[in-house]
Formats: sequence, C-alpha cells, structure tokens
Amino acid sequence: MIALRQPTGMTVAEFQDWQPDRHADRRWQLMDGVPVCMAPPVRSITNERIPDLGVTCVPPAGGRTMTAPLLLVEVLSHSNEKITRANVWAYLTIPPVLGPSVIEILLLESLAIEGELMRRGADGEWPDAPMVLRGDDDLELASIGFRATLRSLYRTTNLID
Repeated sequence: MIALRQPTGMTVAEFQDWQPDRHADRRWQLMDGVPVCMAPPVRSITNERIPDLGVTCVPPAGGRTMTAPLLLVEVLSHSNEKITRANVWAYLTIPPVLGPSVIEILLLESLAIEGELMRRGADGEWPDAPMVLRGDDDLELASIGFRATLRSLYRTTNLID
C-alpha cells in the first residue's frame, strides 16, 4: 500500500490549485497549511442521526426516517455536547445533491438563552460560521415562515426571570 504524500506549508491559493493525484473522490480541507482529508459525508449503512426536532412538509411515510426535512433543531445539553455538535457537523456535511431539502439547522443552548443558526445559501452551500443569537435577538426560520425573539422559545423554562 502506498501512502498519499501530502504537501505541507501550503497557502490557501496553493491549496485551491492543488489536485491530489490519488483519492480524487475525497474532500479535502486546509488546516494550518496542511491538507487534511475530511470524513465521508454520508455513511448511511452505519449511521442514522436523529435530530431533537425536524420539520417537513411531506406526510409521514410510517417509518422512522423523516422524508425531506426543511429544518433540523438540536438542543445542546452540556452532558452530550460533543455528540450533539457531531450530529450538527454531520448534517452540514451532507452534500446538496443528497440532502438538498434541509435549509436550516438550529442549535439551541439548554443552560442559556442562546442559539446558533445555519442557513443554506442560494448556491446550496452552508455558511462558514453560524449566526449566533442571544436573548431578544430576532430568530427567523425562513424555511417554515417563522419569526420570533429567541427569548420566546424559552418562555416556559427556568431561564426566564
């Protein structure tokens, strides 16, 4: 077996021009000047990620899997933060051709009135960073035509004074 030799000390411009001669089917990212192969975006045979809440306009098919979700919501518990963030990352890595129905992903804190919203761009790609929301910030979920303050989502919790 021959290992793929990866260049080091690359600039972003060099990385964008770089074409790996082996494993062209894999996705790469540049981290501190070193190309790093990303994990495969979908492993449907060994993974079934289930969000805390999913919204779809498709009638239920009677199975466990939601068809064509528009919005996925995860609640961030500090006891399972790593798993929850891994789920969100997995949702974000689904290529647009395999999961084009998901338009927005909302991650809500459980110990503070805070959230992170990711919304797919017109090109089908996700933003580089989430929109961070706090307290009385407006939350707009364009995928389902919903608008409210973030605080209103927490109205029945002990986080509201």
